[in-house]
Amino acid sequence: MANSLRFLPVLALFTAALTGCPMAGDCFPQATVNVTLDSAVDAPPGTPLVIGAVSKLDDSDVTGTDERGLPVGPAMDSAVHDSVEIVSNERSYTATVSVVPYLTWYFVFVDLDGDGRPGADEPLGVDAGNPIDSGCDEPTRAITVRPAEAR
Repeated sequence: MANSLRFLPVLALFTAALTGCPMAGDCFPQATVNVTLDSAVDAPPGTPLVIGAVSKLDDSDVTGTDERGLPVGPAMDSAVHDSVEIVSNERSYTATVSVVPYLTWYFVFVDLDGDGRPGADEPLGVDAGNPIDSGCDEPTRAITVRPAEAR
């Protein structure tokens, strides 16, 4: 019995590591993004509203931002996305994206062409606080999407 009890601390640490316990050095927070479509945004019902998050795990992942405030670098190719469909006469949406506890850029765009990437002429919003490092906390962000000509 005494021999089996000495393995309990090791088993507890192993279990904590598998479940994403912050004490084991990792966590998997969910970010809530509250989105407002500016009154000038015109998008037909059913158009995807894409909520994106890009995290910088390594210095080369994000090398800066473009003129619209979107992150630039290889991490943009693996951005985490969630999407909701635009509903007629609805201007407020909420979505959740999984993030990691590193510097993270949040953005939202209306995917008019359906390619899953923010185009130059598509309505877009970026978090005014970008980049955000919320650690293992589950952040709530607010982003307003504006037409391309208003940015």
